[in-house]
Amino acid sequence: MQLALAISQIDPQHNDLLSSNDGRVTALIDASRVCEFDSAALDIALAEYEAGDFQFRRQFEDNSSQNLSFNVMPSRHVNESLTPNQYSVGRRIARVVFNRDYETEMEKSPSHMVFLSALVQWQKLIYLVMCEEHEIVYNPNGKEIFKIWPTDVRCCLPVLVTDEESLHQDTVIFKHESVAKNKWHIEAFSTVNSRLGFLARASVYKIASDSADQSRPRRPRQSEAARRWNDASG
Repeated sequence: MQLALAISQIDPQHNDLLSSNDGRVTALIDASRVCEFDSAALDIALAEYEAGDFQFRRQFEDNSSQNLSFNVMPSRHVNESLTPNQYSVGRRIARVVFNRDYETEMEKSPSHMVFLSALVQWQKLIYLVMCEEHEIVYNPNGKEIFKIWPTDVRCCLPVLVTDEESLHQDTVIFKHESVAKNKWHIEAFSTVNSRLGFLARASVYKIASDSADQSRPRRPRQSEAARRWNDASG
């Protein structure tokens, strides 16, 4: 557990993430096995997600894209690009609808979404949910508000996602716990076309000053259903 705890206590502004890793990889593996996710909160969130109970409050575009390039064998490259069409965000949930381009020089490798691309996009969706949760106006051209450090990621890919147009990735935060000033531990799940999935934990830090925020007016008091969801989510 020591290594995992050390990572969770790091302030990203100090650039000391690597220096804290003393090489005891087995400690991280053991921590991953011991630190189970909040199954009760996950069950509630999954039930509400499958029932379509989550509501999106706003939609926008920000002309972002991501490009992933790697090779398993020398000079046999794999390239994947994700081009978002629209983002939607609500309380504890964010969605992106996007297109995907895939090129490969590997043999017998059909066009399919690479799980690393989905993981990068997961972090963007977490960022959007955190802005919504803390009533901050997302400004793609402004200062970065949150830093997200995934600390435990489980990936499930029983079937390849081969779609190339109008895919959607949803991310739901089912646990949101304040552990210090401007620091939270979150747990979330994410799905791409209901086939590729993640269950992940991350530490989230607020790194921008309050003057950089463009906070929204406070929303009306929560409904009883929303309060029950908040209590279950931590």
